[in-house]
Amino acid sequence: RAVAAYFKFKLKVRSDRAMEMVSSASWVARIRNEVILLVKDRVFDELTTAEGIMQLAEDIKRTINAMMPSVRDKAPVVRVLFEGFVLQ
Repeated sequence: RAVAAYFKFKLKVRSDRAMEMVSSASWVARIRNEVILLVKDRVFDELTTAEGIMQLAEDIKRTINAMMPSVRDKAPVVRVLFEGFVLQ
């Protein structure tokens, strides 16, 4: 079954430099696009469990870290934290 999802999240980042990167307008647009593409591949049942939401958070983190440059040889995003999550 298809899913309509609305959610807000924050990124816990490794350093001030990582914060500058993920806060810049060009990266915000790219991150938003990638997250939308990730969620479009999910179905309702995958996002109704804690495990499913935790997996989505890990997938978001992995995707963002894969596209962004590392900071001191480490991935910039440490964790994805959801502030709200609504499914329809």
